[in-house]
Amino acid sequence: MHAGNHVPTRPPTESERLGTILFAQGPDALLAEIGGFAPGAVARVLDALNSGAAIRLYDSLTEAQQVEVLEALDPRVVFRLANARIFPERSVGRVMYSPRISARPDDTVGATIEKVGAMDAASNVFVVWVVEHGGKLVGWVRMQDLVTHAHAATMASVMHATVPLVKANDALFDVYRRALSERVLEYAVLDDRSRFVGTLRADVLFREASLELGERGGESVGVDRDERLSTPVRESLFKRLPWLVLNLGTCFLPAAIVVLFEGTLKEFVLLASFLTVLVGQTINTGEQALAVMVRAMTFADIKTIRLQSALAKEFMVGLLQGLVCGPIAGIGMYVAVTLKDQPEPMALAVATAIATLIASIIAGLCGTATPWILKKFGFDPALTSHIALTTVTDVASIALLLGLAQLLVPLF
Repeated sequence: MHAGNHVPTRPPTESERLGTILFAQGPDALLAEIGGFAPGAVARVLDALNSGAAIRLYDSLTEAQQVEVLEALDPRVVFRLANARIFPERSVGRVMYSPRISARPDDTVGATIEKVGAMDAASNVFVVWVVEHGGKLVGWVRMQDLVTHAHAATMASVMHATVPLVKANDALFDVYRRALSERVLEYAVLDDRSRFVGTLRADVLFREASLELGERGGESVGVDRDERLSTPVRESLFKRLPWLVLNLGTCFLPAAIVVLFEGTLKEFVLLASFLTVLVGQTINTGEQALAVMVRAMTFADIKTIRLQSALAKEFMVGLLQGLVCGPIAGIGMYVAVTLKDQPEPMALAVATAIATLIASIIAGLCGTATPWILKKFGFDPALTSHIALTTVTDVASIALLLGLAQLLVPLF
């Protein structure tokens, strides 16, 4: 790479580094990083973290430790933490900051620049908010625009009157979807009475959204959102065990199908080995369709997703995949049966090919429909889609292969 094309990477700030430790490893790891519990040190970390992260760390402390930390905290940080407690989990209010700087409409640009210059250099001011008496937000000015205007101009004459607004109770991930199509460095946050209560920075929004995406991935296999590397064994066990028990229960359904065709399996032993091949292939097919639908639901409102069109597409994809993979699986079965000098190679080959074709279609349709249906009825698709998909695909592939073998052998 030429030196002229190299873009230097900004090293993470101390607050970003500590925030990463908190979310990746948990509060205990963060306290160990700063040398154990010390009220002053913890207070400084709480001041640096956004509200959602700060509350997570604060709640991990004992009541006695919380009292000591409160005494060491700046009153503005206490207000920010208290304000964040008002709003629900994973809402904008949980991660918003207090407005860094504001100005009156009749303030001059020069006076506002002086006010910015007097601030802490680490404040990272992107926007100056223009607020009337009584706290009504009427506009905003980007810092880079502020310095290009005459110092005698008023803020009202240079401000943007259309303000990028979000509500404190809005779901954070809904705002993230919106932000993907907007170029906004900072949103103004209003409460239910349309009062200006804080700001949501784009870097905070995208960091929180990326954490939620990672947590959703873990949920699909029964890992709780709040589990970290430092989570105690007992707590991890109680978070994971219910889903493992549920998954174990669903595993009995495929086993019951196998029992129904016990005679066929005894007569044609090679079917057992091909069951694992077909099940694995079918699950992978379903997971591909599931991933596409979950991705669509992550970045778009479910109301905009046309299930009928998605199912039609997956039917065709599954059909074409089956037409390719089915004959390959059938040839594999024919070769294996012939080499082992077992009976009915053609019947078993045809059964395998047809089972692969139909199972591929079913898996694609199930992978597409399951998360959509769960979301439609108010359930989190990340929690149960994977279990539902594997159950359906297991039962379908096993029943198809063994059922078709039992049906076709007498015909050949």
